[in-house]
Amino acid sequence: MIGRLLLIHREKDVWENNCYCSDTIMDEELKTLMRRDVEISEESLKILQSMRRAQRLGTIFTAVKWVFIIVITVGSYYIVQPFLEKGLEVFVNPVGLLEPQGQNLFNPGNLNADKIGKIKEILLKGGAL
Repeated sequence: MIGRLLLIHREKDVWENNCYCSDTIMDEELKTLMRRDVEISEESLKILQSMRRAQRLGTIFTAVKWVFIIVITVGSYYIVQPFLEKGLEVFVNPVGLLEPQGQNLFNPGNLNADKIGKIKEILLKGGAL
């Protein structure tokens, strides 16, 4: 729209020393339109800057959120790891809990009445170690 106004204005302008006279180009209506255009441009710039700022903050908070999730996951595994290892040990070798270190339960020479009684008691209770 401003371009049309300038084109119409240029046809009406008078040449002075091979240049347009600034008074004829910049009449009050055109000055008002240009001021309004500048104000709108400044508003648009502020809006775009706030959008860019929000995008940056969103990216930062997303990164912080994922770092937090990863740290919590690794930390909780570190805390729960001994319990998981003990549970796996019981699952893989449940009889190993009954025998003292360095002795094999399945060696008939190591079986005595106490161990056999303990095994019977555990089996009669429902298999809970």
